[in-house]
Amino acid sequence: MTSADGTSTDYTNGQKFTPSGDITLYARWSTNGKEEYTITFNPNGGTIETESKKFIAEEETTLPTASSLGLSREGYSFLGWAANDSAETLVWKDGSTITPYTNQTMYAIWIENSAYGKTFTITYYLNDGSGANKTVIVSGGIVTLETDTNLGFARSGYSYGGWQKTADGAKTYNKSQKIVCSGNMNLYAHWVEITYTITYHERYTTLLGDTTSETVTATSPTITLKSASQLGWIRQGYIFEGWSTSSSAVYAEYSANESITLEQNLTLYAVWAADETVYIWVRLYHPEISNSSSSSSNIRSYGYISATIDGDWKISTDDDFSENSYTSSPYQKIFAAGKVYYTTSYKLRTTTMKGANETSYNKNGYYEFTNRAYYTINCVTGEITKD
Repeated sequence: MTSADGTSTDYTNGQKFTPSGDITLYARWSTNGKEEYTITFNPNGGTIETESKKFIAEEETTLPTASSLGLSREGYSFLGWAANDSAETLVWKDGSTITPYTNQTMYAIWIENSAYGKTFTITYYLNDGSGANKTVIVSGGIVTLETDTNLGFARSGYSYGGWQKTADGAKTYNKSQKIVCSGNMNLYAHWVEITYTITYHERYTTLLGDTTSETVTATSPTITLKSASQLGWIRQGYIFEGWSTSSSAVYAEYSANESITLEQNLTLYAVWAADETVYIWVRLYHPEISNSSSSSSNIRSYGYISATIDGDWKISTDDDFSENSYTSSPYQKIFAAGKVYYTTSYKLRTTTMKGANETSYNKNGYYEFTNRAYYTINCVTGEITKD
């Protein structure tokens, strides 16, 4: 080809041609079908002769030096290349080795000649940590920032995350980051609060089941374990026994509402046991509550319901029913089933004062209740309906 940048006329190997004058030819090299990436060199305030070069993708190569690119800036010294135009952090040294994985732009890093090599100080502040603030003497140019370990910095319940430019600011630099220093600097330790996560697996809808989690901090690491029902997990025909750290556990290591202190993340799996208890769900119903209206002057839908069945079962709602809020009491779990003798007692009153203007309804009889089924008892007729 007739120019080094590859934009001119090409001649093939062994081709015959008639020159019309002196000519300079440059070898053209093939990448053998391999993909190429372009690196663009941004002078970032300076001047440059060669602005970009192509490199074979994912092959180690050496960057051209600043002098070979014709890079310069009057009154400044070149320090290397940055990944953005702020050019605070050194990423690539002059002539360093890289492996291109994409097209990218490198930005020249400059320092004024008057600051290059001059003595400066960087003062590192604890920023609520323990230890002592320290000042380090550096030379103007690229410096490597200190780490918490080198300085003896620590903070209970927190991990060190780098450096900030102000005490209450955001993180600016990572630890050991290489940055441009052209004057005295103050840096403040950036602390990240340590957190621990407890993850619950319900372990029945799928192999591990649905999950939910809670997080605590290392400065307040105690947590009260939830029950399966508190997490909205109810497994029909099974009783929740507690939590285990094993996904195949038969016995629980932790119980619901137990307080534990986390020192690391913890994963817990629900432990279920077949429910061999005989029980049913029962609720009481009164048509006058259901059929009353807010405009009625006689029935105001105030009342309370209680029931005992065979002397052992008990349903009790001691609070008043607000007008038209309920058509029946909530279901209550009763630990018995089979053919039993039951009694129900219900009192309806037309005033908010208990014991005044009350009408009593009492019903009893035998009924064959099926285990783990739902029933509604009509307080007026005594009729029992399996729901």
